Amino acid sequence: VAFTTGTAVGFVAAPERVSAAVDYKAVASDIDKIIGSDPDKGPTLLRLAWHSSGTYSKVSKDGGSYGGTIRFKEELAHGGNAGLAKAVQWLEPIKSKYADLSYADLFTLAGVVAVKAANGPVVPWRAGRVDQPVEAVTPDGRLPAADLGTPEKTAKGLRDDVFGRMGFDDREIVVLSGAHALGRCHPDASGYSGPWTPTPTLLTNSYYNLILNLPWTVKKWDGPLQYEDPSGALMMLPSDLLLRDDPKFAKYTKIYAKDNAKFFADFAVAFQKLEELGCTGLTPDPVEWAAERSAAAAETELISGAPRRRETDEPTSSSSSRTSGLRRRPPRGEHVLLERDTSPRVDSEPWPRRRRRLRMYGTAA
Repeated sequence: VAFTTGTAVGFVAAPERVSAAVDYKAVASDIDKIIGSDPDKGPTLLRLAWHSSGTYSKVSKDGGSYGGTIRFKEELAHGGNAGLAKAVQWLEPIKSKYADLSYADLFTLAGVVAVKAANGPVVPWRAGRVDQPVEAVTPDGRLPAADLGTPEKTAKGLRDDVFGRMGFDDREIVVLSGAHALGRCHPDASGYSGPWTPTPTLLTNSYYNLILNLPWTVKKWDGPLQYEDPSGALMMLPSDLLLRDDPKFAKYTKIYAKDNAKFFADFAVAFQKLEELGCTGLTPDPVEWAAERSAAAAETELISGAPRRRETDEPTSSSSSRTSGLRRRPPRGEHVLLERDTSPRVDSEPWPRRRRRLRMYGTAA
C-alpha cells in the first residue's frame, strides 16, 4: 500500500482490513504497540493529536480535530507541524487495517494512548469524527508560538491569539503546557534543541518543579532564544518561563508543582476538551479504549527497571540511552523534585550517579 505524507512517499505492508464496527480497544492496542517498540514515539504522537486539535477557532467555527486534516501535506507544511509527517506514517498501517476508522479518530485516540503509555491519566475519549477534504485545512499560524519577541507579546499570543481563540482560560493554558514534560525539541524540526525534563517519556509534574526551582539562563548558541539549566542538559522555551514570570500563570504553576494528582485530573479534563473542540456527532459516552496494562507501559517498565506501583533501586540492563531517564519508575501520583543545589542529567549519566542526584517523594494519588 503506498501513501503520501507531506513530500514523502512510503510503502507499508497491507494488513488484514477490519470492516465491522471499529473495535477501538484493538486500535488503541495497536497504537500502544508502536509506542512500546520505541517509547520516544509516544510524545510525538501526543504532539500530533495536540496540533490536529489546536487549530480550532470559536469565532469562525472551523479547525480542530474533527476533519483529520493534519494528514494533508498542506497542513503538515505549517511551521508548527515540522516533524509530524513521520507520526502520520507510523499510524498509516493502522488506518489501513480498520476500514471504518477515520484519520481524525485515529489521531486523537493516539494522543490519549500516548498519555496513558507515559504513566499519565486515562483521558476520556469519544469516537465519531468524520474526515474532511483538503479544503478544510485552516490557515497557518494558529498553533502556539514559543517566542514573539518579548514576554508581553508572547503572553498575549498564548492568551488571546491561540488558547483564547479556542476558549481556554489561564488555568487550562498552564495545565496543557504540562505536556512539555514529555519529548524534546529537535533543531531540524522546531529549531530548538533538548528535552524539558530528565524523564522525556514519563508524564509527571516535574516540568512545573523544574520551571520554579532551577535557575534558567540564556543558552549561548547559534539557534533561537532558549534557556538552559546549570548542567546544560535541559531546556525551556520563552513561553515555558512565562508560567513562572506571569503572575496569573504562576499561581497555577505552583499548584501543579505541589500536587501531581491534581495535575493529572485537570490535564485529563482539559485534553479531552481540546480534542473535542469543534466536533459534532460524537458518541454520547466515552469509548472504553484503555487496556488494563499496556505494552508501552511494560516496555517503559523494562527501561526504567521497575514495574508500575512498585519501587526498586535496581538498575536496568537496557542498552537504550535515549529513553533511560530515571531508572526507577515512580508509582502513579508520584513526582520528581530536583534538589536546588544539583543539576539533572539525561540520557547517558551512570545509574549510581543519577540516583544520588535525584530524590523521589510521593504524593497522594
